[in-house]
Amino acid sequence: MRRLSPHEFERLCRLAIDAGLAERGRRRLLLSQLPPTVGPRLRVLDRPADQLRSDIGALDRRLPDHTGDTLAQWLRAARSLAHDPAFVQLADALLARPLRPRTSAAHIILAPGRQAPLWSHGFAAEGADAVRALVEHLAPYDVVFLCGGRVNPLLEVAWSALESTRGPEAERRFLRYVPTKAEESAEAVGRPYGGPGAQIHVPAYAEQRRARMIADADGVVALGGQGGTYHLLSLAHEAGLPIVPIPRFGGASAQWYHRLWPEGALDERPPSAALIGRLDATRVSPAELGRSAAALIARWVGVPRNDRGHDQGGGQNVDRRDD
Repeated sequence: MRRLSPHEFERLCRLAIDAGLAERGRRRLLLSQLPPTVGPRLRVLDRPADQLRSDIGALDRRLPDHTGDTLAQWLRAARSLAHDPAFVQLADALLARPLRPRTSAAHIILAPGRQAPLWSHGFAAEGADAVRALVEHLAPYDVVFLCGGRVNPLLEVAWSALESTRGPEAERRFLRYVPTKAEESAEAVGRPYGGPGAQIHVPAYAEQRRARMIADADGVVALGGQGGTYHLLSLAHEAGLPIVPIPRFGGASAQWYHRLWPEGALDERPPSAALIGRLDATRVSPAELGRSAAALIARWVGVPRNDRGHDQGGGQNVDRRDD
């Protein structure tokens, strides 16, 4: 959506206050539906009404480095919590306006850990199904996947799914960050860096490679993993990137999921909460798990349509369900 006019801003704030959205506890519920790195970057004020106005103003101006339409996400969450017809009518009118298009592809880090506590318990096949569904859901859109240098079985699954959807174009949409002069790197001994996709050569130290990936990314999806994945998600969180950690397979991704959304934080379920909760649901199939993660990261980073006859737009192009 385009920026609010001064009149629209004042009217939205007034109706939101009249609808009870400034009441104690409402802010936490509203912010829980935004990328988890948004809330900490908003000013904290003493008076609830002032806090609401400040939040709406900051989301309308766009936080630095946030490509997703955070005000639209806030409006969807607020609409599901408010019972005031006037507020709902205004929210619907604002959400119906054209989404602000992205001018470039969304760059999403795909981090399926080579190691995870549950891989040894027969969950590797489920992890592959989740990765395949995630990539297949996003591949038709204007997305570039950023990956670590070494190819593991789950990255091979991701490449296969991307290649089957995008054909020869997959090469430039699957970027692997490999150490400069990898053949001389101590890390490369017995662990070759060859594989599909295009290579981006970066410094040999893993910490530097992760920092470069974060600098190039719009968001992160992770599952499994250990220390390296935890460090990658920490860098993404510090940089304000939206992150979607899938907890089912344990490891660093599970730790980050429960850190971002502790038990009880999703008791009420505005739009994104259903997708977030589905990531940790035991009865959800691996394929649905991957699709839910894809829909969530698409919503948060504003995934644009591709150049094959689709309209350009924000993350809601990928999945318009309110879940």
